[in-house]
Formats: sequence, structure tokens, C-alpha cells
Amino acid sequence: MKNKNNIMYYAKELMQLYEEMYQQLKLTVDYIISNKITNQNTIGRCLDFILDIPTEKGRLLFYELCNYYLTINEENAKEYFFIYEDTYGKEEDKSLKKTK
Repeated sequence: MKNKNNIMYYAKELMQLYEEMYQQLKLTVDYIISNKITNQNTIGRCLDFILDIPTEKGRLLFYELCNYYLTINEENAKEYFFIYEDTYGKEEDKSLKKTK
């Protein structure tokens, strides 16, 4: 029987939940990009959900979709980038394309 009072148990459960979220959202991001979806509400909702995944995979997925969003609405994409920075802090190695 698992000791549910053990913080490691909860940490592991949380990481599994983040992985499941990532897997589902990865499918959605791949669909958006491969089908050239331009609906900004759809892209925005997906970015909002990805912001809830505080892992390296989540960060990379966020940047992947945000880079795509730059081609549709640069101003909104940059706003999402700033939201990410406010949430998780600045990173030295940014995957987001630099724009003027």
C-alpha cells in the first residue's frame, strides 16, 4: 500500500499528470501547426493550457506553438511570451525567435 502522506508520492503523481497533459497538448499543437490553423482563440486556449505545465517539455511545447503564432499575430505571440516570463522567469536560452 502506498503511503499517501509521503510528499514523494504526491510529487510523482503530479509529474505523471503533467506528462499526460503534455501528451494531449502535443497532439493538439501538432494538429494546429500541420493544418495551419489560424484561429487565434484556438491557439490562445492551447497556449493557456500549456502554461499550466511547469516542465521542460512544457516549455519547449509552449515555444513551438508561440513561434508558430508569431507568423499569425506577432503582437499577441509576444504577449504570451511575456506572460510565460512572468510565470516562470527569464531563461538564458530562449527558443522563441527574436523579432524586431
